[in-house]
Amino acid sequence: MPEPHDLALSKLSAGREKDMDWLVAAIEASIIDVDQMRARLSVMPVERVLGGLEILKQRLTIIESRASA
Repeated sequence: MPEPHDLALSKLSAGREKDMDWLVAAIEASIIDVDQMRARLSVMPVERVLGGLEILKQRLTIIESRASA
């Protein structure tokens, strides 16, 4: 079974609306921690993600703001 933060990073990389909704719900339910996701982004191979590391950071910021709204 995948570790929740690994699954979350996969969903963040996919960037689909349904994945973004899942991420917001997972943050709100304390299943994943945004700080832990940020730490893992720094060691994640992002070459295959369209937009690279910067787009992942932007998506995470958007999700964090949606979860705290």
